[in-house]
Amino acid sequence: MPDGARLTREEFEIIIKNYEANGRDTTELKRVLNEAFPPVQPSHNPKAATTIMRNEVELIEYSQEVIEYDRNHSLKELKTMAAKAGLSTNGDKKTLAKKLIGVS
Repeated sequence: MPDGARLTREEFEIIIKNYEANGRDTTELKRVLNEAFPPVQPSHNPKAATTIMRNEVELIEYSQEVIEYDRNHSLKELKTMAAKAGLSTNGDKKTLAKKLIGVS
């Protein structure tokens, strides 16, 4: 997983509000927020809670990177990048972004 910002739920919600204030679509960010911070039963095991939080942060970092690839590159550019990296060029923008990040 690449290095990236570590966000709390509250910080992620602030980003979404800023996007909305600027008239940007927040559908994907809200979906990621709900995946990263699902309702969780309180755990009495601090080690388990730490693992859950680490996984949530990794999901946010990964999802934000996919969103950036999707936003900053055309399908043609992503296919070219995938081909240069020796990866399959099949799929939509998000699929190609995931391949280039190294997730699938």
